[in-house]
Amino acid sequence: MNTTLQFDAQALSTMDLVPLLKRYQLLPQLQRDLVIDQAIASIQLTSDDIRIACQQFDMRYNLFSVEDQQAFCRQRGLVPDELEALAIRQFKVQRFKENKWAHQLGSLYAKRKHDFDQVIYSLIRTRDSSLAQDIYFRIQKNEDTFANLAKTYSKGSSAEVGGLVGPVSLMQPHRAIARLLSVSQVGQLWFPIPIGEWFVILRLEERVSAELNDSLKQRLLDECFDAWLAAQMKGMT
Repeated sequence: MNTTLQFDAQALSTMDLVPLLKRYQLLPQLQRDLVIDQAIASIQLTSDDIRIACQQFDMRYNLFSVEDQQAFCRQRGLVPDELEALAIRQFKVQRFKENKWAHQLGSLYAKRKHDFDQVIYSLIRTRDSSLAQDIYFRIQKNEDTFANLAKTYSKGSSAEVGGLVGPVSLMQPHRAIARLLSVSQVGQLWFPIPIGEWFVILRLEERVSAELNDSLKQRLLDECFDAWLAAQMKGMT
């Protein structure tokens, strides 16, 4: 038998591997990695690139000592010499993303800025319609603060912090809440709106405009890469 892998007393041949990869649903991951390897094969790195790749890899996985590296290898069935190959691969993937899409980030950001802008808002929710209206008018007439009323009457985790939510993207709240917040002026208080079994009182506190910083650039690069990879995988089926 042509043995390729040995697990304790169990030996696996080449013919055993493909059925096992299918059974454990690992074949798509293997195909995905093969596509990536093909895409990054032509990327050349300098000695400085390799040094930086290894440093970034160690920082990412908290490998600050030889013992850390050995433990990392044991958990993944690797030998220490393979760590550099992993670091180089991750570095090449990032370089591939930057080479292919970095020049598009400005236009992508402009098209989707609304998705990345964030809001801070106050929320009170109750199942009692009459109570919700009473709370609304008390806030409107400045008879009490939104925070005090939220702590007293609102349900949910936000009640503990006076009803304050955020900053969050407008893609996160319930679509009815997001729709109102998207057209609100700062400080605007909304009459209780029914959402499912709840009556919700909203007030927009602040808009936080998204900036094309390093974190957002990386998010856009990752999204472009994932979409490209999904298209490549679809083309293989």
